[in-house]
Amino acid sequence: MNNAQKITLGIVAAGVVAVVVWLALRAKKADAATTTTTTPGTDGATTTGPAPVDPAVAAIAFPIKEGSRGDAVKELQRAANRYLAAHPVITQAHPDIVALAVDGIWGVKTAKALYYCFNVGEMGVLNIAQYDAVMGQSYS
Repeated sequence: MNNAQKITLGIVAAGVVAVVVWLALRAKKADAATTTTTTPGTDGATTTGPAPVDPAVAAIAFPIKEGSRGDAVKELQRAANRYLAAHPVITQAHPDIVALAVDGIWGVKTAKALYYCFNVGEMGVLNIAQYDAVMGQSYS
């Protein structure tokens, strides 16, 4: 596809995806994923349907930033605490972030913990892709 065709279709490659576009792409990805469920019946038929979209994540107002409050911040604080527990070298180097209070308020300690644990939030802002990455982390 050449540039004239991209402009005609309304596609502009800027290298940055707006939150609205990101949410639409996530929804499209979720729609593409399917789960198989067995329906009751003597023939053992199965049906497939779209995987459920987590309404808790869909309801989060991104970006999450210093001063933000709510359940999403609590989940980030819990994730940071699990990571800190599994990686004591971080707490040895930064004793002020031994464990976060899970209060749902993004303050200085939450920002530091997210930065040192997941290398995100360094500018005091967490976008949807970073949130997904933190929530998908393995803590071992």
